[in-house]
Amino acid sequence: MITSIVALRYYVAMKLFAVLFILTSSIGLAAEAPKSIFGPDNRSVLNTHAYPYGAIVRLVNAEGGHCSGSLIGRDLVLTNSHCMVEESGRSKSGIQATIHGLPGYSPRVSVESFISGTLDYKDEPRNDWALARLKEPIGDVTGWFGLAETAQIGGGYTLAGFSGDFKRGQVAGVHAGCALKGALGGLGVIMHDCDMTKGASGSSIWKLTNKHAFIHALNSAQLGKADQHDSWSEEDSNLAVPVQTFVTYAKAELSKLFSYDAGLVICNTRAKKDKFAFGFYTEDLSLSKGWVSIEAGECSEVKLPRPVAKANKSYRIYAFAKEHDINGELSREYCVGGFFPFEKEEGACSSSKTKMYTSIGNTKPGHIIRIDL
Repeated sequence: MITSIVALRYYVAMKLFAVLFILTSSIGLAAEAPKSIFGPDNRSVLNTHAYPYGAIVRLVNAEGGHCSGSLIGRDLVLTNSHCMVEESGRSKSGIQATIHGLPGYSPRVSVESFISGTLDYKDEPRNDWALARLKEPIGDVTGWFGLAETAQIGGGYTLAGFSGDFKRGQVAGVHAGCALKGALGGLGVIMHDCDMTKGASGSSIWKLTNKHAFIHALNSAQLGKADQHDSWSEEDSNLAVPVQTFVTYAKAELSKLFSYDAGLVICNTRAKKDKFAFGFYTEDLSLSKGWVSIEAGECSEVKLPRPVAKANKSYRIYAFAKEHDINGELSREYCVGGFFPFEKEEGACSSSKTKMYTSIGNTKPGHIIRIDL
């Protein structure tokens, strides 16, 4: 039986439970978004693509509103139910996911489908979670977050999300060193003091264990009406859904297998911009493609020829760089400067366009691979 004190906390919580940070337009948001900051604002600009930050996601719907999310599999994003569903229970339309990704490579991918813990997130805050399936397995390139079995109360956590008041919601703000404080009454949510505003809904609260990031809770709402607080308290807190609420559902979704085209991401590790051409080879078919310009220190998707992307077997990949030699043992001659459905016949390519390409790896059917050059 709930004691009178706990019952009072529960009543107050339900009365003050803020609108659950519904997807909000980035236009004019800097002036409009309420804050939920405790003491000094501890958020810093996300300026790294190191794991796990590349797996942070910005979700945008057709109306221009946005939320945050995290890759928890090669094609699966964890976010809030209220990021995917209107108050009426209708699914939001045209949701796109932009992955923080790699330098120069932040792909925008359509959400194909999703499941959610509830369609009535105001009355069921404990179930304000959703799992969104992407059209492409971008996690192959960035890696993804793991899931803890149970949320652990304590400090040392990080939240990175696209708060509306922070760089107009276009750049993620990171609060490292925040804490999960404990359960809130009978709501099935836990309190936390990670600084954020609306737009950061769907952000994961995570920590590193043995160099792997594990999610312990899912940021979902704010308790209390004030924007800025001198310090955290149980009456003025941010709220999250604990991982144990949705981990079983997430595991079930992660066990499902889907078919995808093969993909290729090339990263230019050199100190200057370069242009690359590529060849793709099997005993049955040989194709070439070029040019692809990639800035120094950045990455770029290389659109594969359709037979390569759709193949159920691997192609050996060859590359030629205009500004530097690619070291390697295996090589083949290709004709550079364009896309050829089949290897050109002898004499059809001028000698000035015939180059020796170096083997750099193999495609993997149904997967996106990353190669550094």
